[in-house]
Amino acid sequence: MTVLVTGGTGFIGSHIVRELVGQGEKVVIIDINRDTRIMKSLGVNLDEVKVTQGDATDLVNLLYTMKKNEVSGVIHLAAILSVKSAANPRLAFDVNVKGVVNLLDVARIMDVKRVIYISSGSVYGSSQYEPVDEEHPTNSDDLYSATKIFAEMWGLNYGKLYNLDFISLRLGYVYGIGQLSQPGHRQAAELIESAFINKKVKWPHGRDHKMNLVYVKDVVRGISLAYYTKLLEHNIFNISSGKQHTYWELGNVIKKIIPDASVEIGSGFIDHEETGLMDITRAKKELGYDPFYTMEEGVKDYVKWLRENKEWWGTRNLLGQLRS
Repeated sequence: MTVLVTGGTGFIGSHIVRELVGQGEKVVIIDINRDTRIMKSLGVNLDEVKVTQGDATDLVNLLYTMKKNEVSGVIHLAAILSVKSAANPRLAFDVNVKGVVNLLDVARIMDVKRVIYISSGSVYGSSQYEPVDEEHPTNSDDLYSATKIFAEMWGLNYGKLYNLDFISLRLGYVYGIGQLSQPGHRQAAELIESAFINKKVKWPHGRDHKMNLVYVKDVVRGISLAYYTKLLEHNIFNISSGKQHTYWELGNVIKKIIPDASVEIGSGFIDHEETGLMDITRAKKELGYDPFYTMEEGVKDYVKWLRENKEWWGTRNLLGQLRS
């Protein structure tokens, strides 16, 4: 049997595919982008992965792909991110909402065992209390988080109606290997990459901004545990580091790991919403999830990959894209 990963050629998706292949799973990807360079940089044997071009809005393609490959489980990452959601609301609705509706219909028809839906901590909006557990009210602050909330509620109720195992994972602020090609809110990655490539970073503000920073390899472990762990009591889990860090703290870690880099961050906040400290108690108890990477260990691993993969990121004109 096979696992379908939508959005599988992207940042988090490529890591998930690597994990699944390592677990001995057959993997099929549906993604609008067939660029497999992130997976290649992670050492994925592409002969063990099928990549189909398309997206979750194409119901016929979904059904054909899942039936042809005898898909038994789904990990759904495909989405229009926050910046593009604001720029193209209709596309965001089609992909982030209708795409989930389509996927669940096909999953029911195919008698899929479990659907893992990748949501976001942004669904909490401005926190009413901390730590922010899964019972915290959802509060949409933008179109992206609104689509995530709708998709979650649809999936949970659809699952009850048709006895479909639907699990939603609300991720913290994910950073790490392979994020170079990702637009949108990726300031943590940008800060690390700018320091590594330009050796000088000067931001006018952001020093005081707190974030639920979590390394991508920890996120992948959380997703894997959610996919394989049986008889779960709940259907929604926070997957984060269980800690908050400011950009000032991140900057100090970067200077420690890249001693020849100059990092200056002015006071104040970044232009995206702060979410309070995300509580990962439920994920620890039911999934056995326990983050391995501290912020320093994550940055070290990320920088090591940057040093070893210049031939990959060096062709992407990053020097012109990153702030200095």
